[in-house]
Amino acid sequence: MTIHNRWNNSEIGNYWDNYTGVDANGDGIGDTPHIISSSPLVQDYLPIVDNDVPEITILSPSNNSVFKNTAPSFTISVKEKHIDEMWYTLDGGIHNYTFAMNTTINQAVWNQLPSGLVKLEFYVMDKTGKIGFAEIIIIKEEQVIHGYNLILLLICVIFFGIVLVPNKVKNKEKEN
Repeated sequence: MTIHNRWNNSEIGNYWDNYTGVDANGDGIGDTPHIISSSPLVQDYLPIVDNDVPEITILSPSNNSVFKNTAPSFTISVKEKHIDEMWYTLDGGIHNYTFAMNTTINQAVWNQLPSGLVKLEFYVMDKTGKIGFAEIIIIKEEQVIHGYNLILLLICVIFFGIVLVPNKVKNKEKEN
């Protein structure tokens, strides 16, 4: 897990587990600087005040939605002021795929999944290292390509026409 330090960059500082200040206006930034050392020049002027875990709401796809060969897109809503990283996984966390905005599941990964139930898990880590989580189950169904069925039918007709029918005719001729 990587937490990025941002020192007095005029936007946001860092999270300090020993910060004792308050956030009276609820903007997620402490109202008083955090003193880092005994020197008054070594302070975080914009310390993060965040005690909540990110909240994720999955807007789409809906639970038990069925998808064929095209990877589904997703839309999530995140209640968190200071997002550090977002990712999803389709295999229980063996492989994680980061994203910055709502998008489509990686098509190459989708192609490798077997048919059946797929657990789609979303994670959001805030700048304090807290991780929020949400999941749904979607269903992947292999799409039958009808052109292959036609080719298979033609192969069967040709097989019957070339192999079975002439043998049946020869057998009748032998009987007569």
